[in-house]
Amino acid sequence: MVIKNRRSGRECLCGGKELVVVFPYGLSPLASNIENELQKVRLAEKLGVDMVKDNSVGRKEWFKLMRQVAEEIDLPLGASAALAAANLAVDQKKRPTDVTKDLFYKGFERLAEVCDAIEVFPTITPDSLRVLGESNRVNRKVISRAGNIIVHYLRNTHDDNPFFTDPDWFLDQAKEKGITLIIGNGMRASCLADSFDEVQMLEVELVKEFAARAIAKGVSIIAGIFGHIDPAKTDVLTTIRREVPIPLGGLGPLVTDIALGYDQINAAIGIILMREYLDWVSIITPAEHIGMPNLNDAADGITAFNIARHILDLRAGQKHERDRQMAQARINKLWCAGMPELSLNPYSPIINRVIQEKWPDGCSLCGDWCPFVEKPE
Repeated sequence: MVIKNRRSGRECLCGGKELVVVFPYGLSPLASNIENELQKVRLAEKLGVDMVKDNSVGRKEWFKLMRQVAEEIDLPLGASAALAAANLAVDQKKRPTDVTKDLFYKGFERLAEVCDAIEVFPTITPDSLRVLGESNRVNRKVISRAGNIIVHYLRNTHDDNPFFTDPDWFLDQAKEKGITLIIGNGMRASCLADSFDEVQMLEVELVKEFAARAIAKGVSIIAGIFGHIDPAKTDVLTTIRREVPIPLGGLGPLVTDIALGYDQINAAIGIILMREYLDWVSIITPAEHIGMPNLNDAADGITAFNIARHILDLRAGQKHERDRQMAQARINKLWCAGMPELSLNPYSPIINRVIQEKWPDGCSLCGDWCPFVEKPE
């Protein structure tokens, strides 16, 4: 499945041999600003992500930021039609949850001006919410911010979800404008105990139905399925992989619930464990579950995912010249010039701090005992 940057023609192939990595950014109601988010997406482009996705919510500057990203960043750009509807409500001086039906359509149309991929949520329905409410889940909440907008809409208006009841409108718009649709996963598990329960499997069935309609219309489509995954449930993963005929991915995946502050490592391990079931992944930072990521958090998240991708390449038998060059640079004692440039994140604060220490004969760990420093007889 090709996701094409309509502005520059740059493409990323989702569902091919390479794992597609998506970097989420965006303004929150409480934190960040346009320049902060631009710094993050600039860094994401430098560090080699394949796509960026705007998750701004509750801020009037949301579309200004998207336009600036579209103008400056040569990567495919995605966003959520549900969040766009909420942001349009804020533009009308309403709360983000006070969405009217027409705003879902208007939000999609606004995003189509700059986006290459747009997320829709056809899987949140009165029936799926009933199943959620009657389930034995540890967390019976829709944890997706975009999905939660639809939950509020259904409860406030007692109307139907237009992504579910009027799918052809969104599919026809996507077809006409060359936009890839992303099926959002509002019912994903937020902990291992809920992984692949009846709620999540109902969502998988609704994903299959929407995907079939998209394929019949010739619309490019991918789907979010994963979040927190019990790594023992590979039989379910195998079934989903076999039965859902479109590229699949999601946030993470996270294979434990207790890596708070280190969830980028959690997700990187999850990628290596679950690669055969994944076509794309959305980056997680150390701030996941607890707050807004800063620039260093974003760098750590991207780097962890790049490490996972590199290890997957090596496991597949690809020989990377960069690894050999790093070994040679270490032998030649190129601690300050050579080794940093070959690393997956040359901008790392740790690298910069150690360089500033300017130890003349090796790193500060070993000093005179450094095995690479020749000692007089």
